Amino acid sequence: MEYQFIKDPIDGFRLLITDEHTNIARWLSDETPVSSTAVKQLIENINSNSKSFYHDFQINGKEMMLTVCNGEVAIKINHHGISEQESERFTQEMLSVDTSTDICECGLDDFICLLQDWHDFLKDNRA
Repeated sequence: MEYQFIKDPIDGFRLLITDEHTNIARWLSDETPVSSTAVKQLIENINSNSKSFYHDFQINGKEMMLTVCNGEVAIKINHHGISEQESERFTQEMLSVDTSTDICECGLDDFICLLQDWHDFLKDNRA
């Protein structure tokens, strides 16, 4: 998995990553606090849960959910976050929710490496 971290004066800290892994970047920027301390706690949480559980576990966010199961990480868009009013408007306007990018998957080891690199990047840039 290839990625690059950017400190943008307008958008702040961002992760550039391949298209099939864009939910990882979105999850990092939208669902997790942008601080090295918070990322360190997240890494510790994932490491301890993945070692102590024999079944999958998940971390729910506002719009996305991270699931770890059998050494694999999946980040899914939570469509339950779409209100009834929005869903009704979509139906009336004959719009649909794009489900082609609903899920993004990668190995747990790769994900932990990315989080550790993200932590180092934030720490080096005093975030």
